[in-house]
Amino acid sequence: MLVEAGVVAAAKVDLPLCPSGVWPAVRKYYAGVKLLFQVRWAYREHYGNPVAMGRGFMSAWCGLSEQQTRDAIIYLLNAGIIHTAGKYGRARLFAPGSGDNHDNMK
Repeated sequence: MLVEAGVVAAAKVDLPLCPSGVWPAVRKYYAGVKLLFQVRWAYREHYGNPVAMGRGFMSAWCGLSEQQTRDAIIYLLNAGIIHTAGKYGRARLFAPGSGDNHDNMK
């Protein structure tokens, strides 16, 4: 809320552009992912760190079903817009771009 209200400046995130012509759920998920990075990275101690994006949380964050979220994650991974960047416990962490650990969530 602080970022959206302009109280805290959104961090700059070098997220590859979302291709035109993708289905609406992917565009909505892309916007949510970008906002999540902007919010998390607005704080110095978190800047540049990969972010967990569990389907349940991201579904609520983006206003999508869990299936739409799963499909959108796979699309963004395969398009090189985000990549897996490690794990925190059982949770996978994600970062912008294609990275070296590019995979999908089959």
